[in-house]
Order: sequence, then structure tokens, then C-alpha cells
Amino acid sequence: MKVRLSKIRFCFVSKVKRLAFLWLFLAGLCCTSSCNRTSEGNQQGELSDSVAVNPPISPDYSIASGDTSTDSGSIQNNFSDCVRGFPVPTIDKVLHPDATFSINKDSTAAIETVVFRTEDKLTIKHWGCEYFLLTYLFETSRFQGSSSDTNYWYEKAANLLEEASEAMLRQQSSSDILMNSITALRQHSSDTNTPAFGEEIDFGHDAIRNFVVLNRVQKLKNKRFLVEVTTAVGPL
Repeated sequence: MKVRLSKIRFCFVSKVKRLAFLWLFLAGLCCTSSCNRTSEGNQQGELSDSVAVNPPISPDYSIASGDTSTDSGSIQNNFSDCVRGFPVPTIDKVLHPDATFSINKDSTAAIETVVFRTEDKLTIKHWGCEYFLLTYLFETSRFQGSSSDTNYWYEKAANLLEEASEAMLRQQSSSDILMNSITALRQHSSDTNTPAFGEEIDFGHDAIRNFVVLNRVQKLKNKRFLVEVTTAVGPL
């Protein structure tokens, strides 16, 4: 009888030990998996943060779906107290029939988009009230310089704006502003050893201030770069 009880006790203890070992093993696996996911998440966050080389100084240029309209009459009241005036398209639809132009129903901003034959995409934000502001946001894969090489990107930004000017309606005042901005960017790059992103570069000698800003250059996926430039006139 004593022998049988000893065997039962031995079997019970053995099972408890095996269960305890199994529990510790599974707990270790869960911990390792969780740690790996956390590490991977941190690495992805670091990579994601490192992409934005220079933060944008302009507001978010995107407009949520459903907030835009091409009916100027329904939103004309938004601009009644805006010195800047009602935004109008700058891209020549004869040259680029697929270009789009939409006005935000709840603000004084408008968004214009066009894709060129080079496969570069251009988004133009019309905004401001006391200022006449146009933000040009290019997505291109034709240039592969370092994001920190400001001289390189000042020249490329001028090239991109020059190409964009060829697609614009000539009678628009924004066309003249753009051409002067191109000259100002190149002159500033030539006069400065290391021009910085975000600098306000004045041009012209009018009573109303005119300036241009190379806001940022950001590396995207698939060897594409985002180049953002803002032209400004004001206060009006």
C-alpha cells in the first residue's frame, strides 16, 4: 500500500513539474514575441520619422473627401471678407485637360492637381486671405540628390517651378510671381554657400512684399522625392 502511494505521489509531482516547465516555456515565448514586436515597432517609427528631413512650414495642403466643390456660387460668401479674392485655376486645361481644381467649402483654400508627361505630380494649394499664397508640392523621381544638399535642391526646385510655369495660364498674375520666384531661388543659392530650408527670400521692389520659400524636401518611397515651395505676396 505504501509503495502504491509513493508511486502515485511521484507521478503527481512529475506531472506538476512538467506543467510548470511548459507554462514557463510558453510565457518565455510570449515575452520574446512581444519584445520583438515592440522593437520592430520602434525601428519602424524611427525609420518613419527619419523620412521627414525637414518639417513643412505651410499648413496641411490636403482637403478631405467631400469637403470640396467646383460650384463657385455655393461658396462665394467665404471670400466676401477675404482681401486675397476668389481663387481661380492656374493650369491651362487646353494643355493639361486632366488637371483638377477644387475649392474647400468651409474655408478660403483651393486645391489644383496636374500630372506631367515626366510623371511628376504637382499639387498647388491656393490659400491665404491677407496674403496671396500658392504652395507648390511636387512629387518626382527624376532627381536623386541627398535631402540635406540644399544647393542641389534649390536648383532643382527652380527647375520644377520653371517646368510648371510652362503649363500655366499666361494672363494670371501668379505666372509673373512664379517667374520672379524662380530667379530669386537661383540667385539666393548662388549668393549663399549653404542656403537653408524655410528661408523667406524677398524679390521685387513693390510696396507690397513678395517672397518665396523652399519649405522642405522629403524622401518618399520608390525613389521619389517631395519638393515643397511657397510663393507669397502680402500683406495686401
